[in-house]
Amino acid sequence: MTDPHQQYPPQAPQPGAQPAGQPQGYPPQGQQYQGYPPQGQHHQGQPYQGQGYPAAPPTPRASGGALGRIAFIVALVALGIRLLSSLLTPLLYSGDYYGAMMGFTGVINFLVFLGNAGALAVGIVALRRSGPHLLAAIAIGLAGAAFVGYLATALSSVVSWVAY
Repeated sequence: MTDPHQQYPPQAPQPGAQPAGQPQGYPPQGQQYQGYPPQGQHHQGQPYQGQGYPAAPPTPRASGGALGRIAFIVALVALGIRLLSSLLTPLLYSGDYYGAMMGFTGVINFLVFLGNAGALAVGIVALRRSGPHLLAAIAIGLAGAAFVGYLATALSSVVSWVAY
C-alpha cells in the first residue's frame, strides 16, 4: 500500500535547501564551524585550532599510605588524650573540683570517642586503597580496642543497673 502523502515522482532537492534529516542551522556543505579543523583532518594528540593549551591531567587520589598515616596519628592523639585524662582524674578527685571533674571527663571522653571513630573510619578507607597498610592496621587496632572498652563499660553499667 502506498502513502497518500508521498509525492510521485520524487522531486529533486533545491540548491541550497536543507538535506532531509539535518538539524536547522546546520552549515551547508563546504562550510566549517569557526575554530574547528576541517572534517577528516584532525589527528589524535593535536590540539584544535583555537586550543593553545593541553587538557589538565586528572588529580590523583590520596594513597592508602597517606590515609593510614593520618588515621594512625589521630588514633595516637586520642590515646594520648585518654591517658592524660586518666592521670589528671585522681588529682581532680583529691580537691574540691568534683563538679569540674564531671564536666572535664565528659568533654574529654566525647573528644576521644570522636577521635577513635575518625581513626577507625579513615583506617578502613586506607585499607581499601593501594599502598602500605601497616599504619592503617595499627590505627584500626587502637580505635577498635577503644571501642571494645566503650562496649565493656556500657555493658557493665547495664549489668550493675539491672542487678540493683
